[in-house]
Amino acid sequence: MCGAGLAACSSATSTPNTPTTTAASADDATSAPDGLVAYVDDHGVEVADPHTGASRLVVPIDSLETGTAANRRFLIDGPIWAPTPTAAHPVLYFALHDLQTRSGKADVFLRADPFAGSLSVLGSVPDGTGSTAGLVAVPGALAFTFGCCEDLSVEVLPFLGATARQLSPTGSGFWESLGGATGSQVAVIHQTGQNQSYLWLDTSDGATSPLTVPPSLPSSASIGSVATDSAGHLEALTVGSGLPGGPALQGSVDVIDLHTGALSVSHPASALGYGLAFSPDGSALVYSSGGTLQVIATGAGAGAPPYRLPAASADDGAPTWSAPVPADGFGSLRTVSPAAADLVTQADAAAATSTTTSSSTTSTTTSTTTTSTSTTAAGPAPPVTTSPDLYVNTGADPGTLYAEPGFPAQIQVDNHDFLSALHWAGVGSPTSVADGTYNVDDCQPNCASGHYHQYPTQLTASQPRRCVVQVYDRASGNYRTEPAYAYNSLVARVSGAGQSATPAFGPACG
Repeated sequence: MCGAGLAACSSATSTPNTPTTTAASADDATSAPDGLVAYVDDHGVEVADPHTGASRLVVPIDSLETGTAANRRFLIDGPIWAPTPTAAHPVLYFALHDLQTRSGKADVFLRADPFAGSLSVLGSVPDGTGSTAGLVAVPGALAFTFGCCEDLSVEVLPFLGATARQLSPTGSGFWESLGGATGSQVAVIHQTGQNQSYLWLDTSDGATSPLTVPPSLPSSASIGSVATDSAGHLEALTVGSGLPGGPALQGSVDVIDLHTGALSVSHPASALGYGLAFSPDGSALVYSSGGTLQVIATGAGAGAPPYRLPAASADDGAPTWSAPVPADGFGSLRTVSPAAADLVTQADAAAATSTTTSSSTTSTTTSTTTTSTSTTAAGPAPPVTTSPDLYVNTGADPGTLYAEPGFPAQIQVDNHDFLSALHWAGVGSPTSVADGTYNVDDCQPNCASGHYHQYPTQLTASQPRRCVVQVYDRASGNYRTEPAYAYNSLVARVSGAGQSATPAFGPACG
């Protein structure tokens, strides 16, 4: 890697792929913040220049989980810009989870230097108990959530590469990173039973402190991600409110002044994504929403930012904004090698042949305990599947999670119509399909005395994602939140002349 400056990274023999440029005025170029924005789209990791709107593919990755291909392979966590001990400029870190593998493989952390054109493995964790999420940078290390469901924990992995160290206490509910950090602190959700708290978790000693939330945060709202500016003056959150099965989910991007606790900006957003990042000077935010990148000003009463970014075609292309780079930084970008998929295949092979699990030290506010990644103080951790579950959300079933392989043979659509004789194929794969019958009441002369008509129907469950889902508890009549790895999309295709009605299912992840 080159370390003296970005200009030294360019090579006369290397031809970067041609950027796609959106014209920008001279005023745009002088007023846009410094730094480069990286994000994920259907083709891999892209880097954009907010001065010009130009973008360039620097890490090609085919069949991303965020793409539209039926044979999608990878779920990506990141990317994030962060320092590296071997260069003076920022580099990109991200993790890849191979959806086409089972236990015995690995989630692989990769470091991409798009100025040197290099890609290397930072480390890996066994993926038999879930996948990584919420990747952020803390001093000297990456922090992230690992596991699934009741087994979620926060871990850290040094930039120099080593065994990941579990940070959050064991046996005390689950801990999930919200994709934000300030100094050594990571923004997390901590949940025990029905109780949920938003906290900062310090990676140096495991201490916790309250996370500032919007003053009028409704009880039905949840926070998807968090970011703070480099000066520690502003905090931004993606907030979603509403419940599956009810009115459409409403979202916003809220900016809070940490000196006063006041809400300085609340920007409405639909189809809210899970990633957001401040510009280096804190004057703007970039976030993903509905498969596009949006940029807003962070100051109260500020106008629209005078620069633009390209549209990101991915559903969850969480963006990251780098520290300032030299003026020709974008021109020095190169496509990295070797291929990311090749490095994941090598790491999977190494994980499959390894029969030992490295131990790590877990820090808490009360004690220091040595644990392995497969045990807790209470004994061996329960196995957690990495196969997606099925989430059903209809008018009659406002939210039920079915664990693989026990997918339902019958689904109630509303008070009288239902699906029956469902036979599932491909359960546990990125796409699962069921053939069955849609039973429709013609409600003539009324629904109680009507006649049922049967139509061949096919259900397709796809787009598996890790998120917190809303599950309806019929005993109490209330919703509860559960972390899950579930198919986010469930779509019905009904065959038969004269049948225009089609069952509608709400998404698992909102």
